[in-house]
Amino acid sequence: MPARAAGRVRQERAKGLFLMRRKMIMITNLDVWLLANDVKMPGAGNQTLYNTLLGYARAGWEVHLLTTSRTCERMAPVHDRVFIHRRPILAVEVVQGFKRLVRRALAAVSPPRPLPRMRVEAGPPSKGLRRYARLFRWVMMRRAAALARRIGGVDLVYGIEILGAPAGRAAADRLGVPLVTRFQGTELSRHLDDPKRLLADEIRVAATRTPADLIIMTNDGSQGDKVLELLGVPKEKVRFYMNGVVKDDVYRPRLDLASIRGRLGIAGHEVFILHSGRMFFWKRIDRHLEVLARVRRDFEDFKAVFIGEGPETEGAKALCARLGLADRVRFVGAMPHDEAMNYLNACDVYIAFQDLSNLSNSPLEACVCGKCIVTTAVGGTTDLLTDGVSGVVVPEYDDVEKIAAGLLRVLKDPATRARLAAGAKQRGEALRTWEERMHLEIEEVEQVLRARGNA
Repeated sequence: MPARAAGRVRQERAKGLFLMRRKMIMITNLDVWLLANDVKMPGAGNQTLYNTLLGYARAGWEVHLLTTSRTCERMAPVHDRVFIHRRPILAVEVVQGFKRLVRRALAAVSPPRPLPRMRVEAGPPSKGLRRYARLFRWVMMRRAAALARRIGGVDLVYGIEILGAPAGRAAADRLGVPLVTRFQGTELSRHLDDPKRLLADEIRVAATRTPADLIIMTNDGSQGDKVLELLGVPKEKVRFYMNGVVKDDVYRPRLDLASIRGRLGIAGHEVFILHSGRMFFWKRIDRHLEVLARVRRDFEDFKAVFIGEGPETEGAKALCARLGLADRVRFVGAMPHDEAMNYLNACDVYIAFQDLSNLSNSPLEACVCGKCIVTTAVGGTTDLLTDGVSGVVVPEYDDVEKIAAGLLRVLKDPATRARLAAGAKQRGEALRTWEERMHLEIEEVEQVLRARGNA
């Protein structure tokens, strides 16, 4: 074992984290950092899977991640006990490559397209997705079985998200080991008041209902606990956890904030507004921009920065131009988490006006940094923030005028902005670290293994 790895193991033993060596196979179509489109930037995007892998490895597990994604194949190793097996499904790669060639050929001979419009509603599951889900389940089950033979068996299979959960069930049955399923939230909650429409989303429903020894649903504000209850998933098998935060990395009190603001062209008297997240339809970047356009009628001294990429990026930029915000809004694209945290520390106000939930990793990090947060009471937002105490939480999540009024209050009143930022900082101090969050999960997994006689 290399000296650095041996030193790490000694440190982990000293912390009491080192358990007897166990092995698991994680199955997913995602990569370690959750990105969108053709962005390939390890370290950018949602860091949930990264911290999950790290948490298990630090607790002594040998973790093998089976994924069809090659998005982050150039990234540095997560840990000496984390092994990532990236292998696309060849037939799917061929079909997708052919479709890309056809699109490029058509684009070369087609007239210029009009400015793109943003999508704000989800479409029904496609037949292609249904076929791919069946293929993914069969292929990953076989790959998991082959991998288990090569590494001398495993103790656990861990299926991640709507494709990984059913594939994990098939692999766990084949290997005769327990299954844990993991969801980072759910889009099914948009239809909680219409069960018939919810059940029509067969792919997500089947995945969420996948029988497992333990179901871990992230409390990201999308009300996954209510979805699981509606679907009849046994409560005793569900754990509903909010994500953790790497506080020492997120909060950077010694950062040169003026330098960061200067690079973005933000003057000293201007209020720096920030939003970060994938440019995905339910994130409603259109609503964010419409709020900013309304705010500008009464307050000019702000600059807004949007971090992230996704299917709605071009539509968002086109809308920004149509709203006359080009001199007030800047889209900086996806960036490594480390750089994004510099921007978060430098901003004055963090905003989130999404459809399903405003309780993603970024608002948690904004609390830790002590930022004034302006958001809406959709999903589980109030699990994190209290209006008037730790942020501005507007009850009407789709009312641009009322959201703009809430934002204007803190833009025009620095004292209120500072008071709410202090409240957010206090709330951030109560949040779990990722180490604490993963300790909870690993204890539950160990109980599953003991119950199955795998102690």
